[in-house]
Amino acid sequence: MLVLLPFYSSFVLGFFFFLTAMGLLWLRDLIKKRVWNPVFLGGIALMTTIYLAIEYRLLLGLVFAEAPKSREEFVNSTLGFWHSLLLALGNFIFGHSHVLTMHTLVILPVLVITLRIVIIRRSGQVDRRFIYLLVLNGLLSLWYAFWYNKAWEPLKERFSLLDTFNFARFHFLRPLVIYLGFALGLYILWRLGGDWRKRVRWFLVLQVVVLFCCNDEIVYRVYGEPTFKQFYAVDQFEQIKTYIGQPQDTYRVASIGIHPVIAQYNGFYTLDTYNNYYPLTYKHDFRRIIARELDKDQSLKTYFDQWGSRYIFSAVPIMNANEDGLRLLKTFDNAESAWRIYLYGMLNPIGRNNT
Repeated sequence: MLVLLPFYSSFVLGFFFFLTAMGLLWLRDLIKKRVWNPVFLGGIALMTTIYLAIEYRLLLGLVFAEAPKSREEFVNSTLGFWHSLLLALGNFIFGHSHVLTMHTLVILPVLVITLRIVIIRRSGQVDRRFIYLLVLNGLLSLWYAFWYNKAWEPLKERFSLLDTFNFARFHFLRPLVIYLGFALGLYILWRLGGDWRKRVRWFLVLQVVVLFCCNDEIVYRVYGEPTFKQFYAVDQFEQIKTYIGQPQDTYRVASIGIHPVIAQYNGFYTLDTYNNYYPLTYKHDFRRIIARELDKDQSLKTYFDQWGSRYIFSAVPIMNANEDGLRLLKTFDNAESAWRIYLYGMLNPIGRNNT
């Protein structure tokens, strides 16, 4: 299991922080209990080694890169103290979109109720562990929010790794901490006996209902979002490829109003992309292409200049296509697609064909 898991999960988005936490847990046992636990340490080392082998390109880019990368222009420490504090509070109560916990409606009230009871009783190892988890939960939210505080800027300017790698994501451990706290809280309430045991059952049922209702399949249907089949629109893009009638590696495409990954999925070579790590020179070159669009929206301009991974422009059709040297070739509709695709060609292509 330890060998297979790295092939089906993300080191950057989760397991770096999990393995760091496990390493600290091993170190705690070593210092406090004088226990080496070589099996535990070996498991951590094995998983870390496999992850680093899988992510060798990222590792080489971060440690041994010769040319500057896009992340070197990241600016993310911009918040003042009170803004950071409000962000921490919001994270503690509502969670984060990248690491959904769905704890606000049921789990959070249970934690508050249990905390009140624990404070009144002031006894028991289980009670102390519950407090530890609650404090850790709060600290993770504070860490997440204050990572973007201005106070970090001098250190981030001096040590580029602090800017290029998002250490705020230690808060991705919160689901584990929150649900462990929920379990301990329910156990504490269950031990009170009487009506509390009925309430514990109801708390469990309600949380399961919340999780089912927040399932992506349900949420996206309610909001009318496309299915995977509609999103990637394979048949529609096959029609586009046939219409162009040239080998896909002989021309480049750009996407306006739809995600570049759709074209990439369908085998097209794209000028634009959503990529979190690429040469800084490419960012600057691409910025020259989209400069006039960025000038129309200061927030979008700031987002690109300080982040530079995602390009979001106005929806199609392009009303000033002629001014931009573009010509509408054909419009593609498909009943199984979420998109209406307007195919434009360059009026005066230079070098390779451009579509």
